[in-house]
Amino acid sequence: MDIGINYLDKEFDKVYGILIENKFINTLKFPGKYCTLEELENCIDICKRYNIKIDIHGLPKMVSAVSSNSFIKDVQWEEISKIIKRYNKVTHISTHIGIENGKKIENKEYAEKIFEKNMQEMKTCFFKYLDDDIEFGVENIPGGFKFDEETLKPEYISNAWKTADFGVFDIAHAKLAGETLGVSYEDYRNNLLEKNKVKILHVSGNCENCGKYLDKKDKHILTCQSEIKDTIDAINEFKNLKLVVSEYAYNTRYSYEKEIMIEAILLWTMVNTKDEKKSSKVLEILKLELNDDIGNWKEVINKVIDSVS
Repeated sequence: MDIGINYLDKEFDKVYGILIENKFINTLKFPGKYCTLEELENCIDICKRYNIKIDIHGLPKMVSAVSSNSFIKDVQWEEISKIIKRYNKVTHISTHIGIENGKKIENKEYAEKIFEKNMQEMKTCFFKYLDDDIEFGVENIPGGFKFDEETLKPEYISNAWKTADFGVFDIAHAKLAGETLGVSYEDYRNNLLEKNKVKILHVSGNCENCGKYLDKKDKHILTCQSEIKDTIDAINEFKNLKLVVSEYAYNTRYSYEKEIMIEAILLWTMVNTKDEKKSSKVLEILKLELNDDIGNWKEVINKVIDSVS
């Protein structure tokens, strides 16, 4: 199973390099924080440099809503193709289920037709401009925003996964959708169908106890102790997963360098051990012993490896 993290900025390339060379990750996700041509170029460059995979979850000027009439009408394909052609091959792209925040689906059948039209147009453009035959995936969206509640429902998500080439499941999104719909996270997840179509799992922390990002519903911060079980359960439940990605994007208590390393190594531990106790122990080692400048990373990584052996 592939393991990836958000690509945030080239100033963190040293950290990504350490994680790649020590085989904790083999994939970088774009966009990680900023969806610009410059950031796409930076992400492509490091993926090419280390010969690793890229997970594309959106493009500059693309509307991240698969049933939007404006989905890819403003995408600068010529510019994007120049950048991506420097990489070996793109295999897939994914985006969010539904329509733009604040809009309502007036006609369900029409929205489904737009979805299918947009999916085909995206695949056609990748083949036309890049000669890449890609798969197209869609992700469940979070509650707590002004998304049409219809698009949060398990039935709607399941139908979208059925239509797409593959599904993406985001744990934090599902929890927030459950809150909006008035159901538990467990019931929400149990009511999802087409789980065999899910190939990518998105994880990141959504608990806040540092006094930062209090009003941010979908926080994308460091995974905390209480979220380890949910991640391992999801890894076990979705049997056809090909990639697990941390969407960590905002620091709360340590330096970005330290938190990127914590998140990636914790994710590696959860995927490879599927053991809650070992994962918790690794999280504590990293939090307590890794320096903010990550200067002692070799020593700490050796201790992590020993703890999971």
